[in-house]
Amino acid sequence: MLFDQSKFQEAIPYFQRATAENPKLAEAYIYLGRSQLGLRRWRDAIQPLQTAYRLDPDRRDEIFKVLMDSLVAASREGLGQVPGSRATP
Repeated sequence: MLFDQSKFQEAIPYFQRATAENPKLAEAYIYLGRSQLGLRRWRDAIQPLQTAYRLDPDRRDEIFKVLMDSLVAASREGLGQVPGSRATP
C-alpha cells in the first residue's frame, strides 16, 4: 500500500476517490487525513479527520488524537513555529 511506503502524495488520489465513491467510508477519510499529515499539510488533514471522527464512533479516541495533533501543528505553523518546538515567552 502506498501509504505504508510513505508515498503520501501518490496515495492521496486513491483515498479521495474512495471517499467520493463511498462518503461513509471512515477508513478512507482517516488515511486521507494521515496522508496529508505525512506531507505536513496540517490544515488539509483537519476536514477528512473530522469526517472520520463523525462517521466512526468506535475509533473516536484514535481519530481525536490525530485530529488534535493536526490542529496543534496548524496553529504552530500559523505562528511561525516549527512543529515540535516550544514557544518562547
